[in-house]
Amino acid sequence: MMRHDLRSPLINVRNAAQLMSEEEESKDEMLSIINKNINYMNTIVEDLRNLTSPRPLRMERSDLNQVVERALEKRILPEKIRLKLSLEATSSLRLDLDKMIRVVDNVLNNAIDAMPEGGTIKVHTGDEGGETVLTITDTGSGIPDSDKEKVFTPFFTTKETGMGLGLTYCREVIEAHNGSITVSSRVGQGTAVEVRIP
Repeated sequence: MMRHDLRSPLINVRNAAQLMSEEEESKDEMLSIINKNINYMNTIVEDLRNLTSPRPLRMERSDLNQVVERALEKRILPEKIRLKLSLEATSSLRLDLDKMIRVVDNVLNNAIDAMPEGGTIKVHTGDEGGETVLTITDTGSGIPDSDKEKVFTPFFTTKETGMGLGLTYCREVIEAHNGSITVSSRVGQGTAVEVRIP
């Protein structure tokens, strides 16, 4: 899980360092991104202490819009990936921000990996029936029917470099918030991950 979760911020640091070396005027922005990713990696490493006895949620008043914004502010998307944001949720929630940011980060990683030739990621938040809903949709390769029931199974992965723990972690965190997470997908049309928090 640590290898899986550290991969994304390490890629962000590498990309920011590369851009900084190529574009002098981007230095301040890239240093900010590097520092945010270093802090994020430190949070992940701290969680090593909690693998056998997970720490309780550190709840604070926030919302899913802030979770999405915090997850995106430390990320450099590949050039061929387009991002469409629609952050319409208005409900205030009690959330563990660090864990929820990792959930969004994991789902974004999967979306990007599903679109090696490029595509579109849509991120939407809204309020519906007493719940706040976060939906992340990609236009990637989709998930075969035979694999849909396995996506939350620990160590199940279709990626060459994957550990199969990303969505397992996501489900544990969302259920700890008394919420739910579902995945719907069609081969060749993409995948949608929906998170609902009461």
